[in-house]
Amino acid sequence: SGESYFDAAKRELQEEAGVPAEDLEYLGTFWFERDYSGRKERERFEVYRARYRASMGPICLNEEQVNELWLSEDELMALYAREPEKVSAPLAMTCKWILGFKGESSNPPVSSFQKGGEKKLTIYFGCAMLGGYPNVFRETLAEFPNLIRSLGHELASDHQTRPGVIEAEAGLNPTYIHDRDYEWLSGSDAGIFEISNPSLGVGAEISDMLHLGKPVLLLYEEGLEAHVSAYTRGKSGSKYVKGPVVCRAYRDMAEARAVIEEFIATIART
Repeated sequence: SGESYFDAAKRELQEEAGVPAEDLEYLGTFWFERDYSGRKERERFEVYRARYRASMGPICLNEEQVNELWLSEDELMALYAREPEKVSAPLAMTCKWILGFKGESSNPPVSSFQKGGEKKLTIYFGCAMLGGYPNVFRETLAEFPNLIRSLGHELASDHQTRPGVIEAEAGLNPTYIHDRDYEWLSGSDAGIFEISNPSLGVGAEISDMLHLGKPVLLLYEEGLEAHVSAYTRGKSGSKYVKGPVVCRAYRDMAEARAVIEEFIATIART
């Protein structure tokens, strides 16, 4: 339909609750494999936090939702901690991966466990923001943070792909943004950057991480070589670059996942 996930979430919430949610905040994305009578399909779940106030009027559930149980975020987390068997698998994944539940009952599916012998890493993920999304859409870039989480690792930040982030940061002091992001990347074990879209900021972040001696993975969509800086791609294999740098093209998210998994497995053993 051409409708963004963000707009679809706003529309569906208004249709189901009868009032528009304000301050809709993107929290993350994950994929869930569901069985349908002999076949399996991967479904994408994009999670938003909606805020309602009494001044907005009463919530009136439509006929499809009137018999559904609606819980606040705190109520959902409490139910998951107390009786995890009553929470659906996608909601359980939301509690664990998106909302950050720390209880013993929050183990994700076996397929998302870290491989034996690997340690949990903190990854700095970077991608274009102000430069726009001429080559790869924001919705695609938003899949990378949760892909990294699904491999059992932490992100220093995933704010880059959230809707409204540019407007939210427009009033912030540039030095504050620089120092905040520098602290994130300097405290990370490695950096993963999607470089299909041009970005001066991403180039600076890559250089900073390399000067700090951090391992860096550069990813871009296959076929976009002519649009991606040769100087940046050339850091992989350069005799002048001391830190480990890997630069790879990917055809789809499945291949991107495989490349990221290989990269993380390599640096986790060092």
